[in-house]
Amino acid sequence: KHENTPTCNERSRGTHDCHEVPVAAEAAPQAGGAQALLSLEVTGMGCPACAARVRNALVAVRGVIGAEVRLESGRGSVVYDPRRAYPLRLLEAIEHEGRRSRHAYRATVTGVRLLASP
Repeated sequence: KHENTPTCNERSRGTHDCHEVPVAAEAAPQAGGAQALLSLEVTGMGCPACAARVRNALVAVRGVIGAEVRLESGRGSVVYDPRRAYPLRLLEAIEHEGRRSRHAYRATVTGVRLLASP
């Protein structure tokens, strides 16, 4: 389950704007490149904008091909090129975004699977 953070609670009362526009463009996979799927559990999200913010942070990491974050379940998945990105960097991106936006986003890896290799 997701958690309501104080910032999101304040925002839901109209004292702050908690709007986040999802990033539309995702990196295209490199031809012949490896792909991996990282499954995550994310805590600290309190509203749909939080899930969009976490997804945007993941998509901004070099080597990420696509990402999905679900507020209701507190789960996410990331398809990435393991030669250009790695799980620790993805976790750091989530936590950094939490600090930047005054939220306490935390993520733990629940699985990693190789999807394709050259």
